Amino acid sequence: MSDKEIEISRQLREGQNKYTYFLFSITIASIAFSVQKTTGKPISYVQIPLSISVICWALGLVCGFKYIRLVNSTLFANSMFLKAEKGIMKEIQENPATQPYILEGIKKAMIKNSNLGNCYSNWQYYLFFIGAFFFLIWHILEMCKISVC
Repeated sequence: MSDKEIEISRQLREGQNKYTYFLFSITIASIAFSVQKTTGKPISYVQIPLSISVICWALGLVCGFKYIRLVNSTLFANSMFLKAEKGIMKEIQENPATQPYILEGIKKAMIKNSNLGNCYSNWQYYLFFIGAFFFLIWHILEMCKISVC
């Protein structure tokens, strides 16, 4: 890889990290805000949409954590692939005939982790906005409840 390609890869990875951590931040803030808005209030049916919001946001956090785990796993597999490609892995040094099979296995694992990671990243994003939608429904119901009373 050229220096430009390495720099672009580094910037891409950095941007992905910032995006993921931004989603973590606004999701955690949303959960905290929901808790603060309902502190001291009795439980009622009007709070069902808010509960759905918090559940969506919590699931989004789980998806984000899984995404980060899969990214790290893919990066580790990538480093192992490079070692296997150079033949400096212990298993390959002991039996050079295994190199193509090891490379293929690592490649399959990287592709699987990458695809699954993308799925979790997408769900982290979707669940945040689904949660925001139900939060707005809850807020509208709260406003209707106040205006009716």
